[in-house]
Amino acid sequence: MLRQSVLRLSRAAVARPALSRSFVTAVARPQLVRAAPVSFIRHYSSAHVLTKDMIQERIVALLESFDKVNDAKNITATANLTSDLGLDSLDVVEVVMAIEEEFGLEIPDHDADEIKTVQQAIDYVSAQPAELLSTEQHLQTILTISNTPPTTIPHNIMDTIFLDPEYIPGTVQIIGQHDDDSMLIKDEKGTVLLPQPTSSPNDPLKWSWSRKMWHTLLVCFITGFTAATSNDSGAASDGLLEELGVGYDVQNTAAGVLFLGIGYWCLLISPLGSLYGRRLPYLLGCILGLIGAIWFGRIKNVGDLICSQLFVGASEAVAEAYSQVSLIDIFHDHQSGSAIGIYVFATSIGTFLGPLIAGYIQIGQSWRWVGWWALIIGGGMTLCFWFGFEESYFPRNLVIASERGQTGLDDVNAPVQPEGGKEKEKDPSLPSRPSSGEGSLYQIRNAIHPAETTESTNVQTNPKVIGWRDTQRSFRQRIQIITPAPNLKGWGIKQYFQRLWTTMKVFCYPAVIYSGLQWGAQDAWLSFYLTTQEDTYGEEPYNYSPTRIAVMKVPLIIGASIGCFYGGYLSDKFVHWCASRPSRNGVREAEDRLWMMLLNCIISPLGMYLFGIGTGEMWSWPIVYVGLGFIGFGWGCAGDMSMSYLVDAYPEMVLEGMVGVSVINNSMGSIFTFVCDMWFEAQGITDTYITTGSVCAGILFLTIPMIIFGKYFRRKTTKQYLRFLRERDSLDE
Repeated sequence: MLRQSVLRLSRAAVARPALSRSFVTAVARPQLVRAAPVSFIRHYSSAHVLTKDMIQERIVALLESFDKVNDAKNITATANLTSDLGLDSLDVVEVVMAIEEEFGLEIPDHDADEIKTVQQAIDYVSAQPAELLSTEQHLQTILTISNTPPTTIPHNIMDTIFLDPEYIPGTVQIIGQHDDDSMLIKDEKGTVLLPQPTSSPNDPLKWSWSRKMWHTLLVCFITGFTAATSNDSGAASDGLLEELGVGYDVQNTAAGVLFLGIGYWCLLISPLGSLYGRRLPYLLGCILGLIGAIWFGRIKNVGDLICSQLFVGASEAVAEAYSQVSLIDIFHDHQSGSAIGIYVFATSIGTFLGPLIAGYIQIGQSWRWVGWWALIIGGGMTLCFWFGFEESYFPRNLVIASERGQTGLDDVNAPVQPEGGKEKEKDPSLPSRPSSGEGSLYQIRNAIHPAETTESTNVQTNPKVIGWRDTQRSFRQRIQIITPAPNLKGWGIKQYFQRLWTTMKVFCYPAVIYSGLQWGAQDAWLSFYLTTQEDTYGEEPYNYSPTRIAVMKVPLIIGASIGCFYGGYLSDKFVHWCASRPSRNGVREAEDRLWMMLLNCIISPLGMYLFGIGTGEMWSWPIVYVGLGFIGFGWGCAGDMSMSYLVDAYPEMVLEGMVGVSVINNSMGSIFTFVCDMWFEAQGITDTYITTGSVCAGILFLTIPMIIFGKYFRRKTTKQYLRFLRERDSLDE
């Protein structure tokens, strides 16, 4: 049986005292896959008959050593494992597995599901044949795989639960050893491809180069375009003031509302991609952007301005989380830095180039045409996404399990339906599946399986999944508006709100907080230097023309491009180098990438000082422009590496993690946008930039404690992370 096989294999891999700690963990993407066959050799000592009192004593001792028991005083023969001892369904699974280990038994699932009390466990063990029980029984599983490291799990149970107290998310083996004979799929340089490609024709990891590039181009286009429309209202500031009397303070308020629209709409749409496919959020974003563009072109009062910015912000929300996920869908883990770098580069181009183009539109036509051009380009983009953007949602775990015949999804009690349509009786040798009531071991086994995608693995009650097969999708199917998840129940309304609530728990992870602060700080400083360019350089003593103000975005673009290359491609190379060192044996730690962030801890604050003090003290323009270049470098570098770190640390939580980053990021942007003008009025330009530059340095230097304690945080949040995945992927219970 799968559960017992997993137990034996994991014992061979990791020695552990029985129930000394909570030990149900999940297979990480790393160091996992072995395709060679596995044989098990059991060694028993001489038997000695156990009395019922001896069995009770040993079971009670097991429970007393289990840290999940609420009070050891409650452990009696009549105690209920759930109501009296405070154990949840997953804890009961751990207890049953420990009893199996203690007495050398293999308890069938349907029997294990009936063990609700201590007495029932005692009675079950007592009822077993005496020759199966021993007071000094030793069970040893020998993996007969040549050169198999003790922490390696065979291919036929990859992505299956196993007991490994040393599992830490973000610690993975990304480089295969030269002397192993594993069947891991690697690239030409020996880098392990994680996740491993499947044989499915729908696997986005196996798309052709041209399909991947087209997909990436569309993702980058919507990312850059929505970033541009979110920042181009500054080009219309003079027109809004002169024609409608809308002051700069009101315009800053509208910009703050835009940030709120981005962050919190991103949170609200976060469950959509997991339940209805990736395309739906993108199409909603396109439509909201068109509404915002029309509203901006027809502004008549302050309310119109604020509402238009709210819709424009909501349209960019899709680029705050789904763009990263869509890129991660088609690239392997060792390419995550480059993938996030592409995303940040597209964001940088839109953020800095958008106002430049909008400035020329305002000069050549009028400020209202900023909105109309957004409508024209956005309309074309909507058509491209409607007819050309392929669905990249892929239930990888379901496909992998289906390929191995270990789905746990087929109802083995149901008759088999052959091609002729006549029912075939089930194989009596197959174990009966227990009822699908809440808390059954059948459900829990699926529930504690961490999926690489966000579909639920507890789907046996869904008729769409029973007998599920992954057939090649036609082009029409690949571009349909909704691609329902295999576990979608009805309209998915209940699942939507459950997933939304589950997503809120990501704010408990230090890596999410760290990434949100790094990216949020860049958005916060954006309000300051763009406001300085628009206001200070357009007035005395600078008197820059709108064209010259627009050109000030060029050093920002150059710096951001270098920062994205440094934080993306070069950081991937650095991480690979770290893992290739002899002391590492191919293992990558998530914090490896953060070492390259230290350079930015100097450059980004220096850019704030050079630009701010140079502007306030009227230094020569080359110094100011170099400062802008450093700021751009910090923008690209900080965003890229902080989000890549989050992807590395919690690879199964990419979407939810990016949503958390977006909420923190845009909340910070909104707050600093609201206080920007007041800060300038209170301190002046020079002192304001000295303060903000110092705050910038303080936030960036949080990288040092993350390098030191990041692995400790990951280790401490392992149970929380696995519990999060279990809750997220078991929502249709």
